[in-house]
Amino acid sequence: MASTAVLFDIFRRLYSGLIKNEYLFYSVSFIFLSLINPPCFPPTAPVSDVTIDPETLNLVEFNKSLRLSCNSSGSPLSFLWIKDGSEITASDRVQITDGGRLLSIVNVRRDDQGSYTCKVSNPVSTATSDPATVTVYYGPENIKLTPPAETNHAAGSDITMVCSADSSPPAQFTWYLNGSQLQDTGSELKLVDVNKTQSGSYSCQAFNTETLRFQISEPAVINILGICCGSDISSSLNIMCPYFTLI
Repeated sequence: MASTAVLFDIFRRLYSGLIKNEYLFYSVSFIFLSLINPPCFPPTAPVSDVTIDPETLNLVEFNKSLRLSCNSSGSPLSFLWIKDGSEITASDRVQITDGGRLLSIVNVRRDDQGSYTCKVSNPVSTATSDPATVTVYYGPENIKLTPPAETNHAAGSDITMVCSADSSPPAQFTWYLNGSQLQDTGSELKLVDVNKTQSGSYSCQAFNTETLRFQISEPAVINILGICCGSDISSSLNIMCPYFTLI
């Protein structure tokens, strides 16, 4: 195709005498040249190889920020971020930068946890990345110790208490009697064939191995009652009473 300079010279020779207004002449010549010699744009390459970096991310609530990068071949490109099937839009905590490639969420919260994908498109094609999994650790919080309905229990009976807390990952539990740690662990404490030494104030502690946080429950008082005999010789009377020692 002829160069722009050659075409302009031909146009000038043909029409300069007809178009007397210089501004109009150059305007018409520009349109003429654009029609017969349109500008050359780079070819559009299909979208391919869409990935998110990193593919897995584990963060602690309120302590860390989320940063995901979308990478793709092809041109030109537009980016759309999606979490659990819904489009992500910018907000006070959410930033989408670098032409849409970079997603940042500051001071992550537990509701930021989920599956993230990046959808990339251009005029000729569209492609979506494999999901990136984001896990947000939190807790423990809202710890609760559930004791038996009754405070007093007979010696030799069995007692069960349950400790719970909101935590991700699930909390590890430690039990205490009168401030001293027991060997028992787990969310459930089972006392079998109890005796007077097990009377006292029970509490549990929840610990999160990822957030390194812990929380201690309110105490629950358990009284173990012993068996003593009445002094009436004519009859044998068994009653429940607290343990005591005669001196």
